[in-house]
Parts: sequence; structure tokens; C-alpha cells
Amino acid sequence: MAQAKYGLTPEQASFVASYLPNCALKEELQAFSDNYPIALNEKIYRFLEKNGLSTAWIPEISELGEHKKGFALVKEISEAGGMKKVRRSYAHFVVAKARSRQ
Repeated sequence: MAQAKYGLTPEQASFVASYLPNCALKEELQAFSDNYPIALNEKIYRFLEKNGLSTAWIPEISELGEHKKGFALVKEISEAGGMKKVRRSYAHFVVAKARSRQ
């Protein structure tokens, strides 16, 4: 589970930041919550690559769970908003990654 310095998940950090006046703490929490999807997508990509799975999409939960640390990754995906939300983000990430290699 990804946690900020203050023990918050990215979604919690975003929520708290939305109620803070402009300050260093607000900026820190926003930076954490904004950068988290990129870090999670990179983690998913490396996991798929390491386990010989296609990096073009995120497989079903049961398939992820067949591999070491797969269910821990599923838990992180759940905490980031669920498979549907993360799959959408991951698709954009993969396209951007492919374009950057051209």
C-alpha cells in the first residue's frame, strides 16, 4: 500500500488537500496524489514484464494472484480506485510509453 509521509492513501491525500488553504502541506499532498497513478502504472508494468505476462493490458485478478506478490498488487489497485479506474489509467500509460519509444 502506498502511503504518504502522513499515513494517507493517495485518495485520502487528495481529499484532505482539497480542504486546505494554499500552503506547503497542500502542495505536498497534491503532488503525492497526482504522481501516484504514474508510480502504480509503472509498478504494474514491471510486475507484468517480470512474470512474462503481456504488458498491453492488466489481466484478471485471478491471473494476477497466480504470481508472487500478485494479490498485494491487486490490493494496491483496489486502494487506488479499483480495477476499472486503474485499467483506464494503465491503458493511457501504455500508449504514452509506446509513443515515447518511437
